[in-house]
Amino acid sequence: MNSNTATRRTIKWLVLALCMTLIAASCGGGGTVATEIAEDFRNRDASDVEPPEPANPEALANPGLILWTNSQTWQRLLDAPDEPGVVVLFVQPASPSNDKGIARGDLLTAVDGETVTNHERAIALLRAKAGDTRKLTFLRGDGEKREVEIKPDIPKQRARPFISALINESRNDPVLYFLRATSVGGNNDANLGDLNKAIDLDPRFVEALSEKASIRWLQRLSAEGEEARRIAGDALAGWENALDIDPRNAGVLAVRSAALVDIGQGERGKTEIEKSLDLDGSQAQALFTLARAEMQLKRPEQAAGPAAGAIALNPFTNLFYYRLLERIFLELDRPDDCKATAAAVRPYLEAHESKPFSDAADSLTKLCDG
Repeated sequence: MNSNTATRRTIKWLVLALCMTLIAASCGGGGTVATEIAEDFRNRDASDVEPPEPANPEALANPGLILWTNSQTWQRLLDAPDEPGVVVLFVQPASPSNDKGIARGDLLTAVDGETVTNHERAIALLRAKAGDTRKLTFLRGDGEKREVEIKPDIPKQRARPFISALINESRNDPVLYFLRATSVGGNNDANLGDLNKAIDLDPRFVEALSEKASIRWLQRLSAEGEEARRIAGDALAGWENALDIDPRNAGVLAVRSAALVDIGQGERGKTEIEKSLDLDGSQAQALFTLARAEMQLKRPEQAAGPAAGAIALNPFTNLFYYRLLERIFLELDRPDDCKATAAAVRPYLEAHESKPFSDAADSLTKLCDG
């Protein structure tokens, strides 16, 4: 294995490890919200883009909630309110959120007074130093609005065993199979089995269709030739099916656009990601994908703002965001800003006190040395 491959694998492992410290989910839909956030970063001149603020190295705690961006699916399956926000899918037993009256289907609309419209931004805002207080604003299906104060803590248990126990009691609940498929600890075959079960129980389960497509998209990397093309076609068809059901699902649009950029279709991916950002401009993942598309089209000046925006919206759980901004600064002949970008996340990584995290910090620093 060459050093570049080893570095990529380390970063990919670490991104997963960071996500494991959150009890979280990905992909969702929403209305037309927060477009001014995306516009600010999309229109920012590269000369005005600065290295990110340091990520708080003490922000290692979370409230113990599995969250997903609100969409037609959750409104139908969980009676979630038809409003922008983030739906509670699961409350971790023995977590800071347990016994706080938070229920499945409740809609998280703000964290410490800041409006949230997608899961990734919400999770970033929920991260805290253990013992700090976060004030969460919820809207229930009956229209009741309530505020809950929670002191996040370092997670001690995974959610998957609890979800499996619930499945044993409720075998016809598609949401539970979806939860297990997207929780830490399963392999691709097991997760695909759970997603297929969720889709069998509810063929219009948009998030399950999209998550299945995402797993298939990754599986293409282990195949070759015609088989790889067939798997990729299956994944693209899965996202298309999901968007046929919910065409304004910003999260599915974002994931599919990232796949288009993966296969070199930067212009098409850029067009699609802009549709996603028009629906929800506070999506870190979407801004990251827009920056990737601009880099693929050899426009680092246009990539700088969106790449900085991705980190600003989520400075914690995706090291690819930092890596991309470093590459952009190098393309713009700004090596000192590249080094400052690596330095902004290094203390946070080192706070985890394990070799993979320190290795990742080293790889981000070495990138700036060319």
